[in-house]
Amino acid sequence: MPLKDKLRLEISSNRITFQPNRRLRTGLFLFAAIDTVLLMILLLFNEKIGDGGRVFIPIIIICITIKGLYDLFFQLNVRYTFDDDQIVYRESTTRDRKKLMKFEEVVIFIGWDFGGWHYRLGTDKKTFLKSYKISPSFRNRRNYEKMAMEYENEFLRPIKELLNR
Repeated sequence: MPLKDKLRLEISSNRITFQPNRRLRTGLFLFAAIDTVLLMILLLFNEKIGDGGRVFIPIIIICITIKGLYDLFFQLNVRYTFDDDQIVYRESTTRDRKKLMKFEEVVIFIGWDFGGWHYRLGTDKKTFLKSYKISPSFRNRRNYEKMAMEYENEFLRPIKELLNR
């Protein structure tokens, strides 16, 4: 499946919308699988684990569940809209549509996270204080390089063209 379908890119003559965090679904399935395995270990080997394991495993389950719920409700369905009224909006299912910045304030730069990099959207005055992740994370592997090139061609090029109008 192409990246623009995965991230739900919609391009019209005067508007671009996309959801950069749609790839978090894979992580959510992984969190659910880890929670299930840990719960099965806790139930099946309860007597052999010991007191430390009976305390430690539920704490891990709770932390993974909280992270998964946070991603599900606050990260997964975030949509960025570059609109024809020269404003960038951020909207999600849990929050209203929020005006982020005007087109003339927009700066797109590379940010780093755990072993990878991604594109971020910030204002020119507060670039590193307040910025928003607008791409999936890319690692330094061949398949991620291909995905980064596809993101640059399919997403960044139309965004830059719209910003420069």
